[in-house]
Amino acid sequence: MPGLPPYGPPARAFPPDGSAVFSEGLVVKFFRADGTDWTGNFGRGLTRYTDVQMHPDGRRVIVVSCGEGYLIHPDDDTTFERIPGAVETFIWTPDRERLLLNDQGLRLAVLSADGSSRYTRRFSWDGLADISTDGIRAWGLAFEPFQETWQPFSVALDTLEVEGGTYSESMFDRPRRWWQFWKP
Repeated sequence: MPGLPPYGPPARAFPPDGSAVFSEGLVVKFFRADGTDWTGNFGRGLTRYTDVQMHPDGRRVIVVSCGEGYLIHPDDDTTFERIPGAVETFIWTPDRERLLLNDQGLRLAVLSADGSSRYTRRFSWDGLADISTDGIRAWGLAFEPFQETWQPFSVALDTLEVEGGTYSESMFDRPRRWWQFWKP
């Protein structure tokens, strides 16, 4: 919708205690199974990405308002789930059984037709690009800010095992005394 409706019932704010209560966010009209409709006003997040897609489970709708993600059931305007993080892009698998979400350019989320949501570990310092999938694996580039390079990564979608990327928790496993923070 181009904006909040000027007449009729007020739009339902998501989240109910957030910025969308007092300002216009992404406005979406939903239709219930009984033919009635309702309007949602979705608070904005931290990225530029905005989209509305059907969830792979075929029952819920995914609303992303400037990176802030919401899972909505069109028949119920009182409940919702938030998608953690900040969504930067959606990538469908070829069979449309899974939807990949680029979460802040740091990791991927996999939303499946069975309703589950799973997240990879963080594998990028600061950005993901050129993400593709064949339904079995996802691959693309992860940004490494210290040398300003893009490095390849690959994720097995069934196990969420990550190969490559630019970020690893083991980078921080070297014990040091607190005053030696400057030493490599």
